[in-house]
Formats: sequence, C-alpha cells, structure tokens
Amino acid sequence: MVMAQGAGADAGRLVCGYLPAGRAEGTLTGVRPGEPLRLLAMSGTHTRPVRLDGVVVPESRVGAVLDRDAWLAADAQTAASASPSAFGVARGAIAELESLAAQRGDDGLLGLAMALAEECRMVRGRAYGAMDDGDVADRLAWRARSLDLVVRATTAALVARAGSAMRTGHPTERRVREAMFLQVQAQTSASRSAMVALMGSRATDPWA
Repeated sequence: MVMAQGAGADAGRLVCGYLPAGRAEGTLTGVRPGEPLRLLAMSGTHTRPVRLDGVVVPESRVGAVLDRDAWLAADAQTAASASPSAFGVARGAIAELESLAAQRGDDGLLGLAMALAEECRMVRGRAYGAMDDGDVADRLAWRARSLDLVVRATTAALVARAGSAMRTGHPTERRVREAMFLQVQAQTSASRSAMVALMGSRATDPWA
C-alpha cells in the first residue's frame, strides 16, 4: 500500500493505492522492489526498498482518496501518544531483572527492578491519561518518558544478564533492539523534538 500526495489542483489530497510488486500477480510496470534491508531491529520483517518509476495506478487499485489536512491532523494526534509496545517491552525487561535478582539473591538488582516497575506504572498511567485528557504537548512529553524508560529498562537487563545477552536472538538482546526501534517508530518532527528535549534536560542535569 502506498500513500501519495497529489499535485496541482489535487495537492490537497492523499491517494492510497495497492501496488503489486515482486512476484505478486498483476505487478504494475515501474514498481521495482530492491534487495531485503539489513535493519537493526526489523530483520524478521523482510523489509525491502521499493522504487516507483512512472507508475500509472489504475482506478481499480485505488483504495481511498483522503483530505490531506484532515489526515495529517489526525495522524499528528495519534503519533503524539505513547505506544503500548514500549510498556510491554519495558515490563518484559523488568520481569527478567526480577527473575535474575531472585536467582542470585541480589537485593540491589531487586531494588532496581522494583523502582523501574513503579516508574513504568506511573508513566503508563500518566501517558494513557493524557490520551484522554491531555493536549498534544502533554502526550508528547509522556511519549518521550516512555521511550526513555524502555531504553533504561532493557539496558539494565542487558547489564544484569552480562555477556550471554549479546548473543543474537537472545531475549535480552532482542528487547534492546526493540527498544531502539521504538525510538523511531511513528516518529514525527514533534515527537523527535520532545525526545531531544528530554535527553537535553538529562544531559544538563544528570541527576534529574
């Protein structure tokens, strides 16, 4: 599926079309898929770049024609909110910390897991609350906090697990890569700015 902005008199419209490619039946002329990309956290997706060169999309392949401004406004609202995936990945890392703490009888590690769990519950509650009642700036701020949390939680699990977690395919290693992917998933200039602002405040005041 491809979404393209119109030109000229149609500049205010977005056209969504289905373009068969590769070995798909009914491939359109000018749709050229490339080789699979080697991506940090998406190797299982078999993601390929696609080049469009003078593609004519027949009306039968058009799925929708949308108002550009209305779509962008709705997308900005959705992209401003924290992703539930961030909390799921963070909770997985925290559960791993708790398990390692119990195995080793490590009170320090258990304390870290408990602190991260408490922070996760707080950030999740505030982020979900902002989806209902907060403005865009508030939702963006809590989205940034959720992304910061998932990085710290997965990194903590990696440190606690030590060298064995560096093996490709290990659950700990996979969560670290998932946390990295979440930093750019559905990223907009506004969400990027909110994350940069949070990182900037941490750099200015490391104890914040």
